[in-house]
Amino acid sequence: MKRSAHRPIFVFVIAIILFGTEMIFAKQPQIAPTTAEDVILQWNRVLGQTLQVPDIHPGNILPVRSFAMMHLAMFDAVNSIDGTYTPYLTDVRGS
Repeated sequence: MKRSAHRPIFVFVIAIILFGTEMIFAKQPQIAPTTAEDVILQWNRVLGQTLQVPDIHPGNILPVRSFAMMHLAMFDAVNSIDGTYTPYLTDVRGS
């Protein structure tokens, strides 16, 4: 019998799906609630509220793109301070 050429890809996809569902349903550590809103969550909330305003966002650009650009900018900003990872677009060193 001849083995299918697609079998390794199929096994890889199944492994990714199983790993992903394990990560979703894994118990997350409980974080104590704080009174101050996290900055990242605040930026998400503000952009979400901004996108709900009629005619504020161009119709030919998906809102997901705006979130992606914002998160990349936040990553570069934090990484400029921390310097742990390779910057996505820019590397501005703080004083």
